[in-house]
Amino acid sequence: MKSICITALFALSAIYAPHSVGQEPLGDVPSVRPDDVQNILISAQKNRETAQDNVSLIAKYQAENKTGCIDGDCHNGFGTFINASGNYYKGPHKSSVPDGLGHYIWASGDSYKGNFTRGEQDGQGTYLTANGDKYSGEFKTGKPSGQGTYYFASGDKYTGHHEGGEVNGFGTYYSADGWVYVGDHVNRVSEGQGTYYFANGQKYVGAFKDNAFNGYGIAYFPNGDIAHKGLWRDNQPSK
Repeated sequence: MKSICITALFALSAIYAPHSVGQEPLGDVPSVRPDDVQNILISAQKNRETAQDNVSLIAKYQAENKTGCIDGDCHNGFGTFINASGNYYKGPHKSSVPDGLGHYIWASGDSYKGNFTRGEQDGQGTYLTANGDKYSGEFKTGKPSGQGTYYFASGDKYTGHHEGGEVNGFGTYYSADGWVYVGDHVNRVSEGQGTYYFANGQKYVGAFKDNAFNGYGIAYFPNGDIAHKGLWRDNQPSK
């Protein structure tokens, strides 16, 4: 796995009919807190600084023409290894490959700290990209698989299920613009059942396909009144 790229799901502006046909209790509504976004942006800057430090470390070893096992036991023990591409690994080895809790740095500045099994990211770990993104959660055979959280350098955040390196299954996407999507995903696309909370307090509950309202769903005004109940097609009420 070189890097993880998970794009923003979607941003919609639906047109609701200006009348009420019912009401739903408001209940708890997930929201995007400005201080959470700010913390993600601050963390992203620190991640970029870490990436620069990583690049400097790799450049130092390359200038010294250091490759192979430069410290410790890189066969069956704890050691530091640099491959021909300049990538750096420090941690336990088994049969000459990473195995256990270690730290891997790519020449690009990307890095991973966490568990390895037979040379691949496997179990709990954290991956930082050179542009400031961060994924923390479960890995399987070198890819994000299971529960995890992805923090975007833009201030967005996704927390939920991953499979084979992609967003697959149930999860929540928080946009720095203020909207929130809670529901099913298929290969990074909102598809299945879910709820879209608009930044202005409106929401849609129902079926999604191709990142849009498609199928049966209900749109609500901020006070809980129903704006439209029925079929939708590409974010618009369908007659």
